[in-house]
Amino acid sequence: MRETRLLPDSHAVRACGATVVAALLWFGVNLIAPVGPAWLLWTPTAINAVIAVTVFWRAGATESLPEPTRRFWRQITLAGGLVGAGSITQAVDVIANPDVVGPRTGPAMLAVHGVAVVVIIYSLYRLPLGVRTPGDGLRIALDAAIVVAAAGVFIWHFSTRPALGSDNRTTQVASLAVIVLALIAILGVAKLVLSSHAYVDASALRLLAIAMFAGSAFPMLSPVLEAHWPYLLPSHIGMPLIFLMAAWAGERQRLAGARRDVGPDAGAVDVRRRSFSLLPYGAVAAAAGLLVAYTWSGHDDRSETRVIVAVAVSLMALVILRQVTVLRDNNRLLTQLDHSATHDALTGLPNRVLFNRRLAAALARPGGHRVSVALVDLDDFKEVNDTLGHDVGDLLLTAVSDRFRRCVDASDTVARLGGDEFVVVINSADPFAADRTAQRMIDALRDPIVAGDHTLAVRASIGIADGQVGDDPGTLLRCADIAMYAAKKLPGTAYTRSDVGVRITA
Repeated sequence: MRETRLLPDSHAVRACGATVVAALLWFGVNLIAPVGPAWLLWTPTAINAVIAVTVFWRAGATESLPEPTRRFWRQITLAGGLVGAGSITQAVDVIANPDVVGPRTGPAMLAVHGVAVVVIIYSLYRLPLGVRTPGDGLRIALDAAIVVAAAGVFIWHFSTRPALGSDNRTTQVASLAVIVLALIAILGVAKLVLSSHAYVDASALRLLAIAMFAGSAFPMLSPVLEAHWPYLLPSHIGMPLIFLMAAWAGERQRLAGARRDVGPDAGAVDVRRRSFSLLPYGAVAAAAGLLVAYTWSGHDDRSETRVIVAVAVSLMALVILRQVTVLRDNNRLLTQLDHSATHDALTGLPNRVLFNRRLAAALARPGGHRVSVALVDLDDFKEVNDTLGHDVGDLLLTAVSDRFRRCVDASDTVARLGGDEFVVVINSADPFAADRTAQRMIDALRDPIVAGDHTLAVRASIGIADGQVGDDPGTLLRCADIAMYAAKKLPGTAYTRSDVGVRITA
C-alpha cells in the first residue's frame, strides 16, 4: 500500500520532522529580534545530520537489497557526513565572527561540500539507469538537460553572479567549482528520477531530488536575509529540511527492501516501465517564472515587452497543460493494459502468466527457502454451467475467488489458471504453512455460496506439492496436479500432499 501519511512510521524521520518544526519556529522568533545564543540556530542542522547519516547507514546494511543499492547508500552515508561536517564549519565561522555579514561560505565549507558533491556524483553515475531502448535513453537525457538548464539559470542568477562580485579570488574559484559539481549532480539525480530506477526505490529518488534542488534553491534567500536580517542565514532552516528529505529517502529505501524480502517477488530487481514525470515541465515553468520576475523587477520598463512575455508564458502554460493531459491519459491506458495482461478479467486474480512469474521468482530466491504450491479444482463445476448457465457459473467463480483471497498470507499469491482451477504459491519457512492455508480454504467453502437466485454447496479438491529454491516450476505444478486428482477420490472437500498422502478431509 502506498504511504499516505505526512511522515512515515519511522522514529528517525519523525524526529527529523520535529526538529525542522523547531528550527522554523526559532527562525521565526529571530525574525522579530535576535534571541538567545547563536549556536541554537545551528543545533537543528547538527541533530538532523546525525539522524540522516544513521538512516543512510541502516539502508546500506539492509541485506535484502541488491548489492548496487547497498553500495549506493553506503556512499550516500559518506556524503551525508561530509555535508554535515561542512555545515558545522560554517557554523563555527559564523559564531566566531558575528560582525561579518553575507552568505559566509568560507573555503573550508566549500572544500568539504565539494568533496561531498563528488561522492554523490560518483554514487549516482555508478547506478545503472535500466533503460530498454536507445529512444528511452535519449528522452531521459533531453529531459535531464532541461532540468539542468533551468537549475543553472537559477544558480547563476542568485549565486554565481554574487560570488563573482566578491573580492576574494579563492572564494570565487571555489564557488564556481561547487556550482559546476552541483549541476553535474543534479543531472545525475534527474536522469535517475526520469529513468526506470531499477536499483533505487522511486519514492526515495524523488525525495533525494527534492533535497538536491532545495540545496540549490535556499541560497536564493541570502539577498533578502542579508538586507533585513543579517544575523540569519538560509542554512538555519534549509539544512534541517534537506536532511529531513534525505533521511526520509533512506528510510523509504530500507522499508522497500524489507517488503521485497517477504513478498512474492522477493529478491527480484524492480525494473519497470519509465513513468511519466512532471520534472522537466516544472523546470520550464520555473524558468518562465524567473523571466517574468526579472522583467517586472524594473530591468525592462517597456510595457509592450511585458505583454509579449505574459502572452508567451501563457501559451507555454497552455501547451504544457495539453501535453500533460495527453501523457496522463496515455499513461493510464498503458497501466490498464499492463494489468489486463497479468490478471484474470473475471475474478481480478493474477492469471497464469503472473502465477508462473511469481512461482519462478519464489524458486529463484537465495537462501534455500521453502515454497509450496496448492492446486484447487472445484468439483462438479461443469454441471453448474450446464444446468444453471454460465452467468451463474461466473458468479460462483467470483465468490470463490473472494473467499480464497482471505485465506492466504500477504506474501502468498492466489491465482486463477482458467476454468474452475485456482492455484496458490505459498512462501514460508514454516513446514505447516501449506496445511494451514489448505484448511482455511476448506473452511471458507463450508458455507453455501449465493449466486444469483441460487444457493450452491461447493466442494473442491486440493493438491499440495512442496518444493524449495532451485526446483523446476513445471515439475512442482505437476506434482500438485497429481495430488489434486488423488484428493478427488475422497468424499467432500479434501486435500492431499504429493509426498505424504492424506492429512485432512472435510
